[in-house]
This record gives sequence, structure tokens and C-alpha cells, in this order.
Amino acid sequence: MEGVADMTLEEKLSLLAETIETDLKNLTLSCSLDSLDEWDSLALISLIGMFSKSFGRNIPVETLKEFKTIQDIVDEMHE
Repeated sequence: MEGVADMTLEEKLSLLAETIETDLKNLTLSCSLDSLDEWDSLALISLIGMFSKSFGRNIPVETLKEFKTIQDIVDEMHE
């Protein structure tokens, strides 16, 4: 996969939609994670796997639990 710096916002949102098994049209940067039916403990585990596989980073569950919006996740993709 491309490096993080090379990914467009659309590519990041697409990867996120695939990871949490939701339709891309459900995701906007201001979207509250709690408003997504798919946002549950399985989504958290899936995000951990995505960050590890796609970005080579280990993100603790505690960090992910602090996220409130899609923007929070996208920001973490830039770290």
C-alpha cells in the first residue's frame, strides 16, 4: 500500500469504510463515531489491525476509545 503521505483523504476514508464495514457515504470528517451503527468493539479491533497492517503502527485501544469523530481517526493516520 502507498505510504501515508501519499494517500488522499478519499483513500483514507475508503480504507476506513472498508475496515469498519460501512458504506463510504456514511463517513464525513465531522461524523460522530457514536452515530455509526458499525462503531463497536469489533470496529476498534479492526482499526488496530488496519493501523498495524497499513501504517506499521500499533495503536492502543485506550487511544482509539478517545476518538469521537472520523476526523480523529484521519488525524491519527497522519501521525
